[in-house]
Amino acid sequence: SFDKGMRELGVSGGGSSSWETPRYSTFTLLPKIGWMLATFDKPKGALEFELEPFVSLVTKPETTYEIGSAIMMGYNFETGTKLVPFVHAGGGAIYSGLTTGGLSEVRGIRKMGPLSSSDEAKKLLANHLNAIAQMGFGVKYFFKEKTALDFEYRWRHISDPSTHDDLGIDSNFVLFGVSYFY
Repeated sequence: SFDKGMRELGVSGGGSSSWETPRYSTFTLLPKIGWMLATFDKPKGALEFELEPFVSLVTKPETTYEIGSAIMMGYNFETGTKLVPFVHAGGGAIYSGLTTGGLSEVRGIRKMGPLSSSDEAKKLLANHLNAIAQMGFGVKYFFKEKTALDFEYRWRHISDPSTHDDLGIDSNFVLFGVSYFY
């Protein structure tokens, strides 16, 4: 049972892949701290504020890195069992070492002929510093009274909201982790 003021400490890891061309894939480590802001009877559960710093190894379209942090709001649905489904959404900032260039660079390259896959990757982001928007759902399995295994699917979008010169990156994440509640 969740109580107002309860905290969550957790860490998750997993991978992501985009469905777009060129492919964008990562392996991510994501620590988390959460605070239960309120509890409710209908539906029974708790509203949670979450802070998630992260680091990722980007494996496609080239090997590089991501670092960033997101703020999320979520809801944990108490079922009266060891399984607690949850949903959450939020956003934040990300810095990526990905080769960038944006659409203006791609348009210039296209005038010279067909794009290679490395040149096509430059259309993804116009800048190294970008915003992320994400949402996900999953389940926590409490194998001990205050400790749970987490499984989550998450959709994430990366782009620069200050420009229309990038297409952004949409990715599917699968994350596994463990959380401790106190």
